[in-house]
Amino acid sequence: MDKVFGKRTLFQVPVADIAHLTGLNLGPLPSADRLPIGVRTARQWTLLESYDDITVHAS
Repeated sequence: MDKVFGKRTLFQVPVADIAHLTGLNLGPLPSADRLPIGVRTARQWTLLESYDDITVHAS
């Protein structure tokens, strides 16, 4: 992932967390979050060290 994002620490986080932490009104985006609700509530933010660490829920 360094080649794409450089030397940064990346996390996969729920959209609702971003809205809460920033105070931004993200409209319908938190409810459209592709990270499954069970995953969102069962764990903390996920450190992304490779593409395999990304959780995507297909509808």
